[in-house]
Amino acid sequence: MTVTSIGDLAQSFRLRHDNSRLMGELSRLSGELSSGIASNLPQHLNGDFLSFTGFERGLKRAESYLTAIGEKKMEVDAAQSALSAIQSLAQEISGTLLTVPDTAAATLVDAATRDASGRFSAVLGTLNTQVGGRSLFAGVGTDGQAVSDSQTILSALELAIASAGAATAVEVEAVVAVWFGPGGDFDTLGYVGAPFSGTATGIAEGQSLEPLPRADDPRLRAVLSGLALGALLDRGTL
Repeated sequence: MTVTSIGDLAQSFRLRHDNSRLMGELSRLSGELSSGIASNLPQHLNGDFLSFTGFERGLKRAESYLTAIGEKKMEVDAAQSALSAIQSLAQEISGTLLTVPDTAAATLVDAATRDASGRFSAVLGTLNTQVGGRSLFAGVGTDGQAVSDSQTILSALELAIASAGAATAVEVEAVVAVWFGPGGDFDTLGYVGAPFSGTATGIAEGQSLEPLPRADDPRLRAVLSGLALGALLDRGTL
C-alpha cells in the first residue's frame, strides 16, 4: 500500500494554489493587455490619482478643442466660399459699370444696370448665408439674418435721395455714400445682425481664431454701395 505523507499533501496543495494564482494572474494580465486598462487602478497608481486626473482633464480639453476646430472649420470654409462669391460678383460687373458713362446705347446701359441690380440681390443673399442654422455674417446674432433684402434697402435709399432733393448723379452718389457709411441708415435698415462680433474661439492652448467679419464690415459696405448705385439706375432713380 502506498503511503502519502503530510509533507507530500502540503506540497500538492501548495502546487495547486500556486497554479491557480498564476492562472488568475495570467488572465488579469491578458485582460489588461487587450483592453489597455489596469484592472486595479488604485494599486497600479500606488494610490496617486493626481497624475491620472490631470491626464484625463487634458484629454477632455483636447476633445473640446477638436470639436471647436471642426465647427469653426465648417464655418470658415463656408464664409470663405461666400466672400469669394461676393468678390466675383463685384469684379465681373465693375468693368461694365465703368464703361456705362462712355456709351450712348440705352440697351447697353439697361443691360448693365439690370445686371448690377441682380448682383446686388445676390450679394445680399450671400451675406445671409447660414451653416447649421447659424448666420455667418450677423455677429453674435446667429439666429437671424445679417442684412435686409434688396427691395427694403433700395426703397430706403430712394426715400433718402428724395428727402435730400438729390437730382444729379453726383448728388445721388453722395447720398448713397452717406447711407452706407458708418452712422448712416445702413446701420439700422440695412444691417440687421448683432452689433457685436462675439469672442475669439479657442483652438489650442494659447491659440484662438478671431470671429468672422460682419456684414457691416467697411469693405462689404463699399461693395454694396457700388452695386446699389447700379440697382438704383435700373429702378429709374435718375
